[in-house]
Amino acid sequence: MLQITDMAASAFRDILAQDEVKGQAIRLVPERTSDGQGGISLEAIDEPAPADAQAEARGVRVVVAHCASMGEDREFLFDV
Repeated sequence: MLQITDMAASAFRDILAQDEVKGQAIRLVPERTSDGQGGISLEAIDEPAPADAQAEARGVRVVVAHCASMGEDREFLFDV
């Protein structure tokens, strides 16, 4: 299950509304920093990969990359 706060949804909409951003959805992708810390990066996309988990939340289409979703029984809460 994907949960997005009002503030995160507003931030995602602001990102997608920028002229230089090409995409209609936000894709959340796991990343590792050089010191081994985990994080999540954002990508603006038009279409998700086949294995990505998709959700429409607060008027924003959000996709979680397959490697980040780690199974359908996980819950995610995104806040900004």
